[in-house]
Amino acid sequence: MLRLQEKFKSIADAMSKKSFNKNACFAILGVFLQIFTIIVFSVLSAQAVDFRASLLLKEDGSATVRGNLEAAFSPLNPRNFYFRLDSDRARFRISNLKLFDEKGLPLRIKEFIPGEYITEYPFSHFEYEIVLSASNLLPSAHKSSANADFAILYTDDLLPRLELRSRPVSFELTLSAPQGYQCFSVNSAERGFAFEDLEKGVVICGKNIKSQSFQIGGLVTTILTTGERDFSETDAKEMITEILEFYSQRLGRLPEGNIMVSILPLSTGKRNGYWEGETRGRAVTIVSSEMPFRSQSLQRLHEQLRHELFHLWIPNGIRLSGDYSIFYEGVATYSSLRAGVVLRRIRFEDMLSTLSAAAAAADAETTRDFLLQKKPSYAVGLAASFAVDIRLLNRTFGRHGLLDEVSEIYRKYSKDPIAVNGNELFGNIYGINMSQIKTELSAAINSAGLEFSGGRLRVVNKPNSRQKAILRKIGYNSF
Repeated sequence: MLRLQEKFKSIADAMSKKSFNKNACFAILGVFLQIFTIIVFSVLSAQAVDFRASLLLKEDGSATVRGNLEAAFSPLNPRNFYFRLDSDRARFRISNLKLFDEKGLPLRIKEFIPGEYITEYPFSHFEYEIVLSASNLLPSAHKSSANADFAILYTDDLLPRLELRSRPVSFELTLSAPQGYQCFSVNSAERGFAFEDLEKGVVICGKNIKSQSFQIGGLVTTILTTGERDFSETDAKEMITEILEFYSQRLGRLPEGNIMVSILPLSTGKRNGYWEGETRGRAVTIVSSEMPFRSQSLQRLHEQLRHELFHLWIPNGIRLSGDYSIFYEGVATYSSLRAGVVLRRIRFEDMLSTLSAAAAAADAETTRDFLLQKKPSYAVGLAASFAVDIRLLNRTFGRHGLLDEVSEIYRKYSKDPIAVNGNELFGNIYGINMSQIKTELSAAINSAGLEFSGGRLRVVNKPNSRQKAILRKIGYNSF
């Protein structure tokens, strides 16, 4: 502000002198342009997000949420207030909803369906209570939840669905937690956490959470754990490091920034080996029960990390529209198997065993259209990914496969600001439907020098040179 006062004083001095001329006019105009730029920049900086929210997390597993829309923010549906919750969950999780207009006056609210409300006029402020824990809700990696030790907070089901047509909705979240709790997120701000996308915000809060941060290239990775587990923080760090380096070499480097990996225990009530994983933005959350033996726990943790860390690239590292999860989940599972073999975490025979089960699942679904089926099993996506990989490798004598195609997609669409249709993009690469999957798999198995024996895949006795090239590419070297 002092500099602006000095500039105005110099303008006044120049205008008071007889030597005031054309050059002085240009100088004054330049100063005014600088001042205008500073003012505009200040306004834009203050309007850095679309709305601001606060969340008060309570020890009983509930939370109070309050929010204010910025004056310049106009969502697509300014009178519709709704949540990303199925109707049953919304009915008992949301309560005491209050909406206010831009002047702070309360608005009348009509419940359209459970979880969706309509007001007579556009709302600018909101307030409500939300339940994060319930007797029938164990901590989950897929939705906001809490227990006595920690809370997993996903902003896309904690906060209302506010949408824009041209870009994601940005916001700032301030959070108050019970005494002794710590809160962590990839995105920190001066007064809390700042997010560029409402659908990708993740915050982990809890007591006795152990945090470890380390750097891999330009990536600052933070691991969060709690409780006594069969693996150490060093185990997790080594696994994450080798997996990130593996995918970086094959798919391309991730942009510099922060990554958060939370590995949290699942409450009792689930069988040994049960786990859930979710990757949103650059935050990976894994919730799992214990395995009977430490060796099994280590093997399973590596499997979980191989799958979830792949999602930092696909789909989270690119901008594709549509629900194409059957493709990227299939590619993630297949890539995880390939990585496991190369990194010597699983045997080649283990990968063939998993592919055998996927082939059996695909065989059972041959009457359904792969591209049009809304929710085919991910096992079918795995089988299709394997078949397409072998087809591409067969065409190029083992030089170019599915992971090379995925790498090209990442390099092209990680920087493209315009979202393209994911189904069309991957559909063009896969080029198969469910009626063809059995034929495609049969051709792939033969091309790769494999055969079924006793219901399981194995390498043929004498693969030819092309088959050997393909087998080497997918991790087999015992010739």
